[in-house]
Amino acid sequence: MYTTESPTYKTALEHYHAGRLVEAEETCRQVLQQQPNCVEALNLLGVMAYRSNNLEESISYYQSLLALMPNYHKAHNNLGNVFYKQGKLEEAITSYQQALALMPNYPEAHNNLGNVLHQQGKLEEAVKSYQKALGFKPSYSGAYNNLGLVLRRTRSVRGSNYLLSTSSSPETKLS
Repeated sequence: MYTTESPTYKTALEHYHAGRLVEAEETCRQVLQQQPNCVEALNLLGVMAYRSNNLEESISYYQSLLALMPNYHKAHNNLGNVFYKQGKLEEAITSYQQALALMPNYPEAHNNLGNVLHQQGKLEEAVKSYQKALGFKPSYSGAYNNLGLVLRRTRSVRGSNYLLSTSSSPETKLS
């Protein structure tokens, strides 16, 4: 199996990070021709399909990846993002919860779960998810922003005090 140490996969990542998405996709496909079970290439293809709004294709890549490596927490989180973008909130929740079952201290999955709960109007649960994300990654500005949006919606003085007490980090920016 190719790993993140593979020169071919590294080339695909370099193309991706440089914005050369066509080259990144071609390189990932080359990797998969040589090694069909390369989960890193499947994940990167899933990310690129998601960002290109090819959501069904993205789901296919993540499902193929998870068939090979069911305990890959990032793939569960990424699949949740696809479902969230499609408006399939229950499927998104399931994917985020699977990611968190595998990696309980995964701040991005806590944040993403909070976003779904917020959209469903489950504001208390959303606040808890954002707070967990911040507990694991105190400088997570996206989680601060999302928490602030929920607290503003609930007009929570107690929650506002929480934000003020935890925003002393210079990396933290509230909008």
